[in-house]
Amino acid sequence: MIRDNPLELFGPLAAAIRELLFREWDPHRVNHASASADVYDDYIPAIHRLAKDRHSSCEAEDIEHIAAYLNFVVRNYVGEMPDKALNREVAARIFALAEAARSRNLAAVAHAGRPASAPEDFGFAVPGDGAARPAAPDFAG
Repeated sequence: MIRDNPLELFGPLAAAIRELLFREWDPHRVNHASASADVYDDYIPAIHRLAKDRHSSCEAEDIEHIAAYLNFVVRNYVGEMPDKALNREVAARIFALAEAARSRNLAAVAHAGRPASAPEDFGFAVPGDGAARPAAPDFAG
């Protein structure tokens, strides 16, 4: 059976990562053009693997692995200097999505008009200041 979208093989986590990369990461600055929604699809399998398969017992190290890959992509494929703070923030969001996927099925999430990566969609508490995602580790120094 031929699939229209090869990301279907990876399930709903890949779709959530795709949405996050397109809406919030977007180093090509194309998220204003909905026809470009698949622009980052080539990077999703590696990001999915990094997020889904824990590489250490330390959350910060797993987030740093994802951030390092995002930095690599921006530097080597986009040809820009990576925004390391943004990449850490996006990596933390991706890690949180993977944690949510591990604990429950993303297919049952009701989107209610928000992006698939909205923290409240995955059962995260949303404090009044809007800081719902895990804090990105500070790797400066």
